[in-house]
Amino acid sequence: MSTYDMSIVLDRSPPVYSPGERISGTIVVVANESCRCDDLAVDLYWKTSGRGNSDTEVVEQETLGAFEWQEGESYRYAFSFSAPPGPVSYQGTIIHVEWFVETRVDMPWRKLSANACETITLQPSTVERDTSATQRKQPYPSAFPALSGNPPRDFSKPKIPVVTIITGLMLLVTNIFLVITRAHIGLFLLLNALFLSVMSTLS
Repeated sequence: MSTYDMSIVLDRSPPVYSPGERISGTIVVVANESCRCDDLAVDLYWKTSGRGNSDTEVVEQETLGAFEWQEGESYRYAFSFSAPPGPVSYQGTIIHVEWFVETRVDMPWRKLSANACETITLQPSTVERDTSATQRKQPYPSAFPALSGNPPRDFSKPKIPVVTIITGLMLLVTNIFLVITRAHIGLFLLLNALFLSVMSTLS
């Protein structure tokens, strides 16, 4: 049986934090017998696991001090960290990145000590998440980007003026009439030239 029971109560559930936020909580100690704690500290650290070698780095430490614990009594100690910028928590097929809050207890050598540990999640900041979501929503860029200083190209279908359409239809009907009535070829050519002139002016 351990000399004491220890647990960590975090300030939020689920324990999800973004860079710059406060990671705070309380260490709860219940003494099973009277004992002395020479040093009580709490660490914030990340650990990688998966394929290959694992790695661990303690990012922040907070030393709470030395204490005398009396049998049957409970004690509470508050702690607080600033969430670091990264690395963010990640669960992949090759590598995992996990964050932990864990206590460290220094007891006299004859006493059995037990640490408490809680897993937290460090997510990207709100700005990074919004930027990532915006980039995913962006359409693919045009294959023909506009040059700097010039307006973007308009690849829509050209708009034909109504007057041009009406003029063309009138000339078509007139040409058909001239062919049917076998009118003079000179008049036929003159009307065609007039039509081409009108088309070039309107365009």
